[in-house]
This record gives sequence, structure tokens and C-alpha cells, in this order.
Amino acid sequence: MQLKLITFIILLTFVGCISPGSKSKKGNLNISFEVNKKDGIQPSYSTVIWLEKPDGSLVKTLYVSDYLSLGGFNDPKMCPDWSSKSNWANTPRDEADAVTGATPMIGKRDYSFKLSKKDLPPGKYNYFIEVHIMEAYNELYTGTIEIPCKETDGKAQVTYLPVKHSLAGDILSNVTLICN
Repeated sequence: MQLKLITFIILLTFVGCISPGSKSKKGNLNISFEVNKKDGIQPSYSTVIWLEKPDGSLVKTLYVSDYLSLGGFNDPKMCPDWSSKSNWANTPRDEADAVTGATPMIGKRDYSFKLSKKDLPPGKYNYFIEVHIMEAYNELYTGTIEIPCKETDGKAQVTYLPVKHSLAGDILSNVTLICN
């Protein structure tokens, strides 16, 4: 009798571990940054946030500002890394509408993405935040995350495209990602 009870408890534990309700949660991806005012120039501040696989293939656009979404993606000078990979012109309208938002205004900005709703398989991903300044000048902020989320709190690395704008400095500052 005692052996049957122990077997039953082990079986329940095993079933509980593999049942759909017990899957590890993918968590939230929280990205924050400050958009800085720049004297002497008028940046476009068009911004896009996306995920890629380590091999460089685009997985999912998480956020794209209005102007960029509605046609700015056709300008090869505007957020060129994302524009060249996204195939945005062929993105279904409902998917595009779901991730399109207002162009970030000056000040602190916080974005939260529920990864469980993004249909992302477990694995390592690179995240990107690209912001257009003006003409051919852009800033690209990058980092890595792992899904399901492990407690991550990291600062993004910045690359200036083609070089750092002499008047812009950093359009974004305090770019931080928290995955939990």
C-alpha cells in the first residue's frame, strides 16, 4: 500500500512538471531609455525595437514609430539596419498596427513587452533599438537576452551609423533592458 502511494505521488509530480499550466513563464522584456533634446539640430527621433536570432535573422519587430512604419522604412538613410531586414512593406497590416506607436518624445521612455504573447521559442536573442537622428545619421543600441527570461539587467552597447553626429552626441541615454 505504501509503495502504491509513493508511486502515485511520484506520478502526480511528474505529470505536474509536464502539464501545460506548469511551463516556465517567458516573462517581460522591459526596455527604458531617455530621449535627449539636442540644440542646433532637429532629430527625427524615429525609433524601432526588434529581436534577432544570433545568426542575424530578424525574429520580431516589437515597436516601430509611426513615421517609420508608414513609409519612412523606404528611406535607406532611416534606421537602415532594421529597414534592410524587416521586409516591412509586406508585413500584414494587423501585425504592423499592433507594434506601431508614437515617435518617442523627449524625456524618459519605458516599453514593456509580454514575451508570452510574442510566440517566441526558447533561446538566445539579440535585441536592437535603432533611432534615426537626421540625414544618414542613426544610433544602434544592442544587447542579448535569453528566453525564457533569466533575471537580466543590462546596459545596451551603442554603435553610430555611419559615425557619431557632431551635434547630436547620444540621442538616447541610460538605455537599459530588464528581462524577468
